[in-house]
Amino acid sequence: MNNIYRLALVGTSLGHSISPWIHYDIMDNLGIEGTYELIEINRANFDNGFFRLLQGDYNGLNITLPYKTEAMKFMDSLSPEAERIGAINTVKIQNGITKGYNTDYHGFFSLLNKNGISLKDKNICILGTGGAAKAVVTVLKDSGVSDIAIVSRGKREFLGISAMNYEQFSTNNDPFYCIINCTPVGMFPRTGSSPINDSTFINGEILIDLIYNPEETLLMSHAKKRGLKTVNGLDMLKFQAEKAWSIWKE
Repeated sequence: MNNIYRLALVGTSLGHSISPWIHYDIMDNLGIEGTYELIEINRANFDNGFFRLLQGDYNGLNITLPYKTEAMKFMDSLSPEAERIGAINTVKIQNGITKGYNTDYHGFFSLLNKNGISLKDKNICILGTGGAAKAVVTVLKDSGVSDIAIVSRGKREFLGISAMNYEQFSTNNDPFYCIINCTPVGMFPRTGSSPINDSTFINGEILIDLIYNPEETLLMSHAKKRGLKTVNGLDMLKFQAEKAWSIWKE
């Protein structure tokens, strides 16, 4: 491994990302030199763009939406948790060999612990069916939740769970202890959006929004007005980044 690490975050619309600051802070704490870039690849050019990126002199990559599932096909191997979850957000490149990992699992699990949230035997609702949602659902299943409901714009089934659309959700009367937003709706710069309206909020106790920019999304504001405890995704971002470094330094 080179003495100077070359790393990057790959996704679309990365202007909101604070990942470089988090990773440079980690490098400072570890006494490591390196660079961390933001690389945007549009959907139409993803295959060619990502393949060329893997041929470069990077030591590792982070993958964010919408490519956490699609990037898997380019890996020479997958870690057990990435294989199980079906999505990757971290890539280690060593001697031209690529291995995909999922540190979102560790990030979300650690977010729950830090915020004193126990979801065992609780009814949970997930908004979204992307790569982050796959990691979240896996954590929930391992945590012994009572039931998981999925809300999706298009999919009828997600990880073996029947999904409802947003219209069905708006008329659903089942109480959910915790709602977890795994969609990018409400993320900077489109901060005036929310995946669900204030009027559709179901009585519950906790709202977790994986978005971290802005610090409080419109969805979180809706939830606060209803008296729910709200948590954003900043802790998850930090914990998954620390886990990624434990992989890159191996």
